[in-house]
Amino acid sequence: MAREMEFDLLNLQGNVVSKDLSNYTSMLYAPAKFGKTTFAVNMFGEKGLILAWEIGYKGIKGAMAVPMRRWSDCSKLTRQLKDEKVKDRFNVLIIDTMDLMYEAALAQILAINNVDSINKIGFGQGYTQLDNLIKNQLLEWQRLGYSIFIISHSINREEEVMMADGTKETIEKYVPTLNKRCFNLVNKFVDNIFFGNILMDNDGNEQRVLFTRETINYKAGSRFKYTPDYIDFTYNDLVKAIGDAIDKQMEEDGEEYFTDERTNTYKNI
Repeated sequence: MAREMEFDLLNLQGNVVSKDLSNYTSMLYAPAKFGKTTFAVNMFGEKGLILAWEIGYKGIKGAMAVPMRRWSDCSKLTRQLKDEKVKDRFNVLIIDTMDLMYEAALAQILAINNVDSINKIGFGQGYTQLDNLIKNQLLEWQRLGYSIFIISHSINREEEVMMADGTKETIEKYVPTLNKRCFNLVNKFVDNIFFGNILMDNDGNEQRVLFTRETINYKAGSRFKYTPDYIDFTYNDLVKAIGDAIDKQMEEDGEEYFTDERTNTYKNI
């Protein structure tokens, strides 16, 4: 049973913004075989633990991974994640992929309710149970002190949009393959959504990039307002971009509200 948390409002301190990217929850989606898992492993190194709902790490040297097959594996994993020695070893959980974790959660809800379709659970309660199952698991891991890095694939499709002049235009839209309902839940949970894709330069050369700002053609976003629209698809470029964005914010807000160290909001819970 979790102990009751006490509030000490008289000694409450202002939030300090960490420049360590492992401090934040993020989502990365990109085409299959784009290098998403490799990107995450390179970023977090041995501090990142892959929750391998799919086996995308076999060719990645040094990847730390545990196979995940069914929803009950989440409970088994959580028991170990509570160990302080495990917390010292890992600080980021890399969910690869969220699509398959969602499918495992759906299978769990169907089994609990003894039905073969979620629509057979009356009054939309099945979807509420599914949302809560996923949300509560992500929050539990976060409250244990782990950051979450979510991986999904991307698809592109034609979509009709309303332009500023009132006309309609068909555009190519890139979206995560993740179930739309689950994506809406994840979108509220993460600090950053990154989209990986290929750009062509003026000479026709391909450039692999990471988009950090949303347009009508793809979903992306960051809590850091000074991140560029896109950067090269390398973890070093992302770390530098976030660091530069925070530095610029630090110039405006004052150095006392920023730190180079990783912080843990839930450390006293």
